[in-house]
Amino acid sequence: MKKHIMVIDDCYETAKLLATSLQNTFSFHVKYHTNPFKAIEDIKTLALLGDDKLYIICDYMMPQMDGIELYDEISILDKNISFILLTNENDSQVIEEAARKGIDLFLLKQQGFDVIINQINKIINDDSTLGHELIEVFEVTDIVRGFKIVEKGFGHLKLITKEEIPRNAIIKIGTGSNDNDIYRVNSCKIVNDKIEVDCSLLTSEAPARHLRAA
Repeated sequence: MKKHIMVIDDCYETAKLLATSLQNTFSFHVKYHTNPFKAIEDIKTLALLGDDKLYIICDYMMPQMDGIELYDEISILDKNISFILLTNENDSQVIEEAARKGIDLFLLKQQGFDVIINQINKIINDDSTLGHELIEVFEVTDIVRGFKIVEKGFGHLKLITKEEIPRNAIIKIGTGSNDNDIYRVNSCKIVNDKIEVDCSLLTSEAPARHLRAA
């Protein structure tokens, strides 16, 4: 399978920097665009043979159209595409819409460049997705009868639960106030007769002061 990468960001410096970093990380060519309409035309004319795949890393907030609108335009094409959305927006409604539409991965720019490259590397190597059958963000208590947080760090969470949670499920967990963090389930396995669920943070509904500017 031949893999292709395309970066779409209205900021030229960001698009070029990300594309160059990805070019250095992988052994295949990386294109980038600052105009989403030109990107769409390029995608339409791109010849993907057999099981060839195109990975698109797209900014959410762009003046011509947002990243989800761009996804809507290309999702109707008969092409093998994985779509990764980058954003400064700390908005659970955006990520819920992204998951509902089948966008493969949602990354906050505030996470830092190294984290973003690492997550993109994982999805390209693992070909893991959010799971296109998911249609909403679930409250974790709607899926399992009980859970216990046994490990929590920056962007990472481990739970012990009474029932299994599907890999790539999107779950919302309260932090003890009115705020909620939204996680993606990376793995669910039985360890010493206990169900361990390993999750990575997608976004937080905590006040913006907890986040550093990108």
